[in-house]
Amino acid sequence: MEKISNYLRSRKNRIDLSFYISIVTGVLFSIYNGYFGFKYKLVWNFSIFFYYIILLILRVLISFNKKSKVMFNITQITSIIITIILIFPAVLMIRNERNISFSIIPAIAIATYTTYKIVMVVRKYLYIKKNNELFAGEILILNIIECGVSILTLQNTLIVVNNGYDSDMVILSIISSVGILLFLIVIIFIFWFHYIRED
Repeated sequence: MEKISNYLRSRKNRIDLSFYISIVTGVLFSIYNGYFGFKYKLVWNFSIFFYYIILLILRVLISFNKKSKVMFNITQITSIIITIILIFPAVLMIRNERNISFSIIPAIAIATYTTYKIVMVVRKYLYIKKNNELFAGEILILNIIECGVSILTLQNTLIVVNNGYDSDMVILSIISSVGILLFLIVIIFIFWFHYIRED
């Protein structure tokens, strides 16, 4: 316990640990979505599987290029493109209105993951307010993206668990899904311009 305590006293070690935990949870969430996407032929979960793989690749590349402006720009452009693309499977999934039955356990798992991501976003944001570091900022924006997408995944899973969509739910889900994804795109642009001005 003393070794762990000493390790966590270092701010750099805490940041690194948080980074590694995010990678592990991202991998697990990607595997989860890949499983349900392939098993139930759910276009949303199938898309999220590849979406998170791309985010994980970006996260690893960032870790090796913490002060690279080129990597920073690549991350922002890639994040915008894949988030825009994600609007289409979101709408397709909702319009498909497939009746699939599985237990509440997946919803609980996603709710737990979503709660964790929200906590990480808040903690990272508070850190950024005190330390305007490029690497920490890039990780923050990826956490925000993952948080928004996990909220949508939770929404869609709860709808499936509760016997699918009716006409009102379809409209509400389309609005919320597209709205959250567009919000994420706006956040990415705001973050991008913020660090451009810092230069």
